[in-house]
Amino acid sequence: MSLKKTPDFLQNLLGTEMNGTPRQLYCFKSFRLDVAERQMFNNGTPVPLTPKAFDLLAYLVERSGHLVEKEELMQTIWADSFVEDANLTRAIHTLRRALGEDNEHKYIETVAKKGYRFVAEVNREDGEGVSMLSRDIDHEPAIFTDLPSIESDAAEPHAYAPPVRGAFSNRVIFLGLAVLIASALLAFLALKWNGQATGESGPAVSIVILPFRPIDTASRDEAYDLFFADSLITQLSQGARNLQVRSFSAVRGYTDVKQDAVNIGKEQKANYVVESSYVVADGRLRGTWKLLNVADGSVAATSSYDLDGSNRYSAAENVSLKIAPELLSKLKFAPVKPVLNRSTNNDEAWEHYRYGMKTGVCS
Repeated sequence: MSLKKTPDFLQNLLGTEMNGTPRQLYCFKSFRLDVAERQMFNNGTPVPLTPKAFDLLAYLVERSGHLVEKEELMQTIWADSFVEDANLTRAIHTLRRALGEDNEHKYIETVAKKGYRFVAEVNREDGEGVSMLSRDIDHEPAIFTDLPSIESDAAEPHAYAPPVRGAFSNRVIFLGLAVLIASALLAFLALKWNGQATGESGPAVSIVILPFRPIDTASRDEAYDLFFADSLITQLSQGARNLQVRSFSAVRGYTDVKQDAVNIGKEQKANYVVESSYVVADGRLRGTWKLLNVADGSVAATSSYDLDGSNRYSAAENVSLKIAPELLSKLKFAPVKPVLNRSTNNDEAWEHYRYGMKTGVCS
């Protein structure tokens, strides 16, 4: 991990270990947060977190009991990029999900229009104390127990045997290098001649994801249509190189089904625009999506979906998980790791999230 890309506050936390003194670890309820190793455990079991989510949690835990304003969090955690409130909101939602937060177990408090406060009781332990705690855990994961012993190798060093070199071995090495270079050159030329130098290796491609459009607008709820679009934007924004996905705040105003998709793409100065029409019937969510070329209005790609529509929250996530890889493939981008948003059964929480989708106000 490069320290140049590590937030200043994390470098300060890591400094104690680099200076030779025991590092600080944070324990709250059943969780243990090891900032130096960038790991979090729940009763000894590793809890996966994205890099930004981990940085955000470490920052809040280090200031537990105190209000941390949104502006401070965005300037610290996303110091190297421009982000909006929606990025912070999603990261907080990810943390609450990972911590299993509910009405009985509260970790992160939202201070309306201000920021957030970590409210769980936090205890600090040095490296030695936590090492002792780790040894007491019966179900310690195999990732730690299966590591090879470093001490045994150090105690019995192998005798040094000088490599055998000669004219024959040198010729083999040179021949192997020549084959590798020739193969790489042929692969590059093949891509260029076949017109495949787009996507990852070509110029940046910009795309607009419009709010989904129901075929039957009589009982329409714009919040769901926005939620569908936000889910797809989230999937496509996970690191595909040279793919510029317009943010949710940039498209939330295009809910009028009569608005022309290509004209919206021109307003957003994008190369492509994605529109989708759907219908919910007999517990199924059925629809089609189109990838439109903004330059000439042509349909660059199209496909359909037929999924379980009994729960629109999970349906939105399932639709985005189906469309995202198809879109990336059509645009000649490598697939990205999917993001799973739906992991709570708290209907009240989802209603707040839906309200925020529609109004732009986080409750």
